[in-house]
Amino acid sequence: MKQNFILLPIGRNIVRKFTLDDILYLEADNSYTKVKTLNNGHFIISRPLVEFEKQLCYNSSPFHRIGRSTITNLKHAEEINSGKEPHILLTNNEKVIPDKNKIAQILDKLTLLQNETLTPTN
Repeated sequence: MKQNFILLPIGRNIVRKFTLDDILYLEADNSYTKVKTLNNGHFIISRPLVEFEKQLCYNSSPFHRIGRSTITNLKHAEEINSGKEPHILLTNNEKVIPDKNKIAQILDKLTLLQNETLTPTN
């Protein structure tokens, strides 16, 4: 069964439920991680990015580590620019910058996600 939300501490005594489809990207900030959501929410979580990578980045997941400091929800990728200044344009018109050597992996992951979407289920 696929997980569709994640519980994260956003304050000393507060845990918030984040629907995975609402997360645009996660960005490293030293030992913290910034979570950016569709409704322009910004949350600082006191966990390193590598913990999110272990939890969210697996084969059939839309989350992908696109660079040293960013995990992006590729469901929100509208356009991939692999030119001189590579970037991924997200559904909210924000750009995230992938490592140049990750472009092929990102396109492979998007193709995998596309094929899963197109595969009929019985």
